[in-house]
Amino acid sequence: MSSTNVPEPLKGLVSFLQRAEELVTRDPIVSYYCYFYAAKQAIELNAKDNDSQMFMLALLDKLEAQKAAMGHNEALSNDVVGYAHVENFALKIFTSADNEDRAGKASKKTARSFIAASTFLEVLKVFGPIDDAVSEKIKYGRFKAVDIIKALKEGRQPVAGPPGGEEQQPEEFFPPAESSNQPELGAGSSFFQPDLPAADPFFVPPSATPSAPPPIPTFDLFPSIPSSLPALDPSPAPTVTSPYTPSQPAPPRNIDPTVPYNYTQPAPLSHAPPVHSIPQPIPASTSAYVSNPAAPLDHTIVTAATKNCKFAISALQYDDVNTAIENLEKALTLLRPYKT
Repeated sequence: MSSTNVPEPLKGLVSFLQRAEELVTRDPIVSYYCYFYAAKQAIELNAKDNDSQMFMLALLDKLEAQKAAMGHNEALSNDVVGYAHVENFALKIFTSADNEDRAGKASKKTARSFIAASTFLEVLKVFGPIDDAVSEKIKYGRFKAVDIIKALKEGRQPVAGPPGGEEQQPEEFFPPAESSNQPELGAGSSFFQPDLPAADPFFVPPSATPSAPPPIPTFDLFPSIPSSLPALDPSPAPTVTSPYTPSQPAPPRNIDPTVPYNYTQPAPLSHAPPVHSIPQPIPASTSAYVSNPAAPLDHTIVTAATKNCKFAISALQYDDVNTAIENLEKALTLLRPYKT
């Protein structure tokens, strides 16, 4: 099974399969979730032709083998840690491309970096619906890639910042079916930056009780699928997350598709998985804690603080000290009102 021999009905999966192949040794966790997302999409497409069905079986076998090879890793068994790992990886590439573009140094490599980052951010859909901030980065990255390539083809310097003009699809410049047009992800690749260190793919951060492992998707077209494969639906995500995630997705905004969002500089990791939330804690200085200093410990707060600590650990895998400090401070803010 390879991204170079994808059946026609499944051609939309090529970009995810290419990224998965590029990262098998560099970052097996991100590679696994790229394969996972491709398998999930393949099943949802429900292609009936024999080539597509055989390809899906091979993809599921590949996914199972890759998971077994990694053994126990909390990024696979805990949705929060897995989400943080993939998002950190994607945002490192996105931020590097955005900084290069805003400095007026955009090149074809920059465009490919935007496309790669958008692909990795889309993989976050494995964990549930993505929020507006992630959706904006995906769309911005794709538009920016098109804008840069158009400028270079026309012999002019790409304009830094949000692109304008008629909407086009990045596949017009980076055909997904032609793997030779895609950059290899390695030390000298076109979008992997030398200052982005490789995360230890088998690093297992300390944790509280993890959720069930995310299952590998299956389908019932063939009786030969191993019975050990779990069901399609991924495991339940944690019931809580950090208090700065909105409890409901923001209502859709009327955005001119040709000039997306007046985009601002992204932060490396500013949000948690988008599908859950917890109540905002009452600040320590409020009268509620003055009048009731012995308030019972809220275990949802403890869970959220634990999650922030995990985000900090994940950020440190990429030497992202600022994000680690930010999340540790949020954990302290949650717990400080309960200090006795």
